[in-house]
Amino acid sequence: MKCVYKIGLTGIDVATVSLQVTKENVEEILAVLRERKHDGDERIKNLSDTNGVVVIGSHRFICGYENKGHTPYANIEIHSALQDGNNLANMQIKDLLERYDVIADVLEREYGILLARKQKQTACFSRLELNITFATEHSFLTYFRYFKLLSYAILKKGGTVNLTATVDNLRKAYEYETIKCDRSTYGIRIYNKGREISKKLNCLPPTANLLRVEFLYKKAQTIRTDFGDISIVQYRSALLVAVHVFVILLIVVTADGLHPIVVLKVPTDCLYNAHLKRGFGIPAQVGLDF
Repeated sequence: MKCVYKIGLTGIDVATVSLQVTKENVEEILAVLRERKHDGDERIKNLSDTNGVVVIGSHRFICGYENKGHTPYANIEIHSALQDGNNLANMQIKDLLERYDVIADVLEREYGILLARKQKQTACFSRLELNITFATEHSFLTYFRYFKLLSYAILKKGGTVNLTATVDNLRKAYEYETIKCDRSTYGIRIYNKGREISKKLNCLPPTANLLRVEFLYKKAQTIRTDFGDISIVQYRSALLVAVHVFVILLIVVTADGLHPIVVLKVPTDCLYNAHLKRGFGIPAQVGLDF
């Protein structure tokens, strides 16, 4: 059986929208959720004295306390994946705002929670995953070394790269056809989407070589640094600036350029060159000592 998924454009896979709340807001919301949970509401999950979750389709409204119960928070998680499991068609800003409105309507109508409706014009992203899925001429493993170097280059911005380089981890990355790098503020994952579709859904992918690139903003401050201090309704075309990460991939990977085999492990003359420098070289300033 062959999957009927369409290959998506660059866009948003998952977004977390933060709302402004007080402790009084949180206590009121948790009280409502407890009452509805007692009445058998199956949408309410993981309800405790300090946190509660309302599942709305593939999306979630989360409310409670963090930082050991001292800081009130409320978030809306919006996912691109729909009920039919199509996770190749990413959201554009228009799609995201439409889903936000659906969530806000359910919260207001079913639970009397007005936060989402009232704060739409001021709510901001606190976590944002951008990605693209596209076909390539060659297999994932052909580009493996290039992807690893690219991950380093992208995540080098603003800090160190936390890519474990042990033999076992690199072997697993090669085996599972996945490169993943993480920082405290950014994350990137490049993997064979066709392999994932085949394993999870037991069907053939739309094309043999299907590549997925995911770029994750983990912090609200990082998002503000790259996009400015704007609300979700102000993004529009500004969000497209983020695709510079993916454009690099598209230009190099899909172009009819040199085969990635030209990326070598080490310079071919490194051993010879190093031996000569050690055996016959002298310090550059040795003449000044006499």
